[in-house]
Amino acid sequence: MNIFKIINLNDCYYFINKLNEFVFFLLCLVLSAAVYPLNAEEFIWPIDSPKSISSSFGEPRPGRFHYGVDFRSGGVNGKKVFAVGDGYISRITTGPYGYGKSLYITMDSGFITVYGHLSGYTPEIEERLFNERIKKKSYDIDLWPQSGEYRVSKGQVVAYSGDTGSGASHLHMEIRNRDNQPLNPFDHGINARDTLPPVISKIVLIPLDNSSTVDGYPTARWYDPGTLDKNSPVISGKIGIAVSVWDKINNSNSLLGVYTISLSVDSTEVFSKHYTKIPYDFNGLGGLDYLSGNDFGGNGYLSALFRRQGNSIDFYSGNGELVTHPSNPSELHKINITAADHAGNSNEFSFNAVYGTHPVFLNCGFTDDSTINITGNHLSGELDRIELWRGTDSNEWVFDRAVPAKNSEPKIFESIQTEKPMTYKAVLVAEDSTRSIPCIIKISQKQYQDIEESILEIRPQLFHDRIFVRISSQIPLSSLPLIDLERNGVLSDNSICTIPETDTSWVASIPIHDIGHNVIRIKASAYDQYLNRIWNLVSLEFTHVEIQSKVSVYSPDSLFSVTVNPGSLYRPAPVFVDSVKVIPSNNLLPVSQGYLINWGDLPLKKASQVRLSMKEEPPEGSALFVLNKGNNWRFLSVERVGLAFVGSYGSSGSIAVFTDRQVPYIKPLAPIPGGTIQDHRPLLKAYVEDKGSGIEGSDSISMSIDNITVYGEYDFEAHTVSYRLFNELDPGQHTVTVTVTDRTGNEKTRSWSFTIR
Repeated sequence: MNIFKIINLNDCYYFINKLNEFVFFLLCLVLSAAVYPLNAEEFIWPIDSPKSISSSFGEPRPGRFHYGVDFRSGGVNGKKVFAVGDGYISRITTGPYGYGKSLYITMDSGFITVYGHLSGYTPEIEERLFNERIKKKSYDIDLWPQSGEYRVSKGQVVAYSGDTGSGASHLHMEIRNRDNQPLNPFDHGINARDTLPPVISKIVLIPLDNSSTVDGYPTARWYDPGTLDKNSPVISGKIGIAVSVWDKINNSNSLLGVYTISLSVDSTEVFSKHYTKIPYDFNGLGGLDYLSGNDFGGNGYLSALFRRQGNSIDFYSGNGELVTHPSNPSELHKINITAADHAGNSNEFSFNAVYGTHPVFLNCGFTDDSTINITGNHLSGELDRIELWRGTDSNEWVFDRAVPAKNSEPKIFESIQTEKPMTYKAVLVAEDSTRSIPCIIKISQKQYQDIEESILEIRPQLFHDRIFVRISSQIPLSSLPLIDLERNGVLSDNSICTIPETDTSWVASIPIHDIGHNVIRIKASAYDQYLNRIWNLVSLEFTHVEIQSKVSVYSPDSLFSVTVNPGSLYRPAPVFVDSVKVIPSNNLLPVSQGYLINWGDLPLKKASQVRLSMKEEPPEGSALFVLNKGNNWRFLSVERVGLAFVGSYGSSGSIAVFTDRQVPYIKPLAPIPGGTIQDHRPLLKAYVEDKGSGIEGSDSISMSIDNITVYGEYDFEAHTVSYRLFNELDPGQHTVTVTVTDRTGNEKTRSWSFTIR
């Protein structure tokens, strides 16, 4: 009988009460510790290579997390990979994508270790795979051995490192618990020397709704730590903070993810996250935990220190939103960010932020060639004055005068008389010394200068609850542009003021109210530097979709649609579909009009179904393609329902139907065609590529030697298919044949011969 299985703490308390034996109580505690160990199992270093890593647990990947640790292999394949503990091999997979060749070991302790991107296995497993491929007639294998088939001991060689699947040569290893949830290997003894703290390089303050601003702007603002040391940003409404933060370790130049990071306001922690366990259910939430810097006017990845709507990640504490009230007086608060790695190295950065508002212009401009009228307001305090600065021929600003504010709401200043036409910079100053974003206006006399063409450009951008509008002009204007808005045929009573960004660009934020179909007309108007009235008008048609709605959104010609199913969105969001010009690439021939899907700030939790209907039977070899970031069209789907092509797509982008009539390309690599070799088990290798619809996978490539089928390994990154002969060939001439079929059915066959002495 196993005493560990029958004694628990409740039994301990019973015996203590009955026998009053303190010694027995201590014995029970020892036995309980044996049943429920307090310390997790520690594993050995898994690869025969110096202790260095290139990626850590929880790092960002496009829209997802990195679930393991990547161990360096010195840039070469074939390093020995060890079992980190006792157990048995429970799964073996081979394929061209994802983890490539992978190996799963179920430990006696209950943990599961996963090795990915391997180059090969032990001879026993390689022979098993050889036979399985012949039986299955495919290179791609997924084996699930029984617990007694392949027992392994801690430190035993189980495989060899490689570069299959994706990426350069390295070993990817995961540790999972009994529930198959990935754990941080750093918590289980897998550590390299680390004396270097994380680095915080950028701080980004992000308005989270339409009524929020950062330093007066309705868009995200990027700051260097050195800048925040000297200036305190003014935030209003609901603000989220994101940071560009990376860790480094000794003996590695890679930028790694941090172990934990927290946000505090006035010494009170409002948010933290700790990368110890990430269930696969959270995979799609990676794009909410690490944000794409491109979405906020920058680049790289940003670690979000707030919980966005729809983010159900459970390793967060707090929601991190900084909430201010514009009507309250301005208050100074200390913001602190602390990032740490698993070795305990940490970096801390603090800065002050003002919870309040900047003064804003309601109007700013010349009314004639010698008079400026300015109207402004300040929600969290009183305005004191306006400062007027003159521009000089040397592009410097010279203080001209200060005009006190009038005691009225909104604050209206006296008309300011100017001496001669020139460029002015106006700044509103509040009683608490908070300053507005400068408004730059210019006036010129027609008799001194030819009239330039004055054009206002309007560029709207969708967000989940607003339309961000940027207005630009080729030349400085004599007045601040104003926006008049028409929603679904109803003209708004009030104009929307724009916020100066430069002397030739201005921004504004327009809230989205109505669920369902919306038609918004945005008219921007101003006076140019010669006091001519100029304007432009754009229309934006979109559908605002709720989280639990099933909605189909159609293009203007009704031939293309996007269907959003309930649960596909993290938060309500607008989407519009419009036609776009198709510019072919990759020798593809366009069959349909192009269609653009725009999801604003990408609230997609799941892909949506797209459908493009043809008016007549399309040519053979036609399929749906989507335009990638490199402006090349890549294959999406060949599936059809009648005359309609259908597929799933989970992003913004352009989609069209193309015909691929180009056959794949094959070039023999080894043995050299016509060559003579001595190796009786040579490597058969060919370069294979299809620039049109592409090659689906290993089963799209067939390979044979002397008309005997072999199952070659497809490396999609290197564009090669290769096979090392398992049995020896006889001396004489031999012929290799490779056939490649692309995704639309185009086929190419190439044969070549060689001689063995």
